[in-house]
Amino acid sequence: MLMKQQQPSDPLESTADLDAFFRTCDAFEGPMVEPDWEEHLMVINETLERGGSKT
Repeated sequence: MLMKQQQPSDPLESTADLDAFFRTCDAFEGPMVEPDWEEHLMVINETLERGGSKT
């Protein structure tokens, strides 16, 4: 379900599109900060250990 401020986006077709996407994401207000990569890996590994999908 999309939130009010979210809209479907165009496909990313270049590195410039990707850079613009991340600039837009960085501009969103919010209390959360993106976790470090090591934290992502920990969550991924815990999921795999519980039998989650590798995809």
